[in-house]
Amino acid sequence: MLWSERLVKAFRETGLAGVGFHPQKLRNVDSKVLQRLPDPHYHWAHALTGIPAVPGDLEHYPKTEDGYIDTDAIDVGLVEPYRIDPDTGFYDLSKKAGACLWKFDFSQWQGADLFYISTVNTRYRYCTQRLKDLVESNKFTNFRFAGAINPEGDWFFT
Repeated sequence: MLWSERLVKAFRETGLAGVGFHPQKLRNVDSKVLQRLPDPHYHWAHALTGIPAVPGDLEHYPKTEDGYIDTDAIDVGLVEPYRIDPDTGFYDLSKKAGACLWKFDFSQWQGADLFYISTVNTRYRYCTQRLKDLVESNKFTNFRFAGAINPEGDWFFT
């Protein structure tokens, strides 16, 4: 993920945790505005913490009229997890597409405000409400959030 200098500064000033930052120089960018900014104006940001999670199999769950998973009709206590691939020890999602519901094991969470799923390689990152509030209050762009669907906050869509 590339984060602007402004976002990195706000993240640090707020005392959020869980992200490593590495300054990046962007070369050959066709933008006069970007070329006038001093280096570094962007940082490669990566989540430092992974939390184990079990993916739920949503293929047989009810859909809304427009084809989305109907979260109001799901009893999260009855969500069936995908099976672990016995050869790799990871979840094999290579043949799955669309929405997936993850149940995190927060007993291993160390308070990171940005984290990833450690039990499978996905392109998604997850965050706390504190990071979401920071992004929205500062009107930072290029973030998309999907919330938990139960009061305990341990099921998330990707």
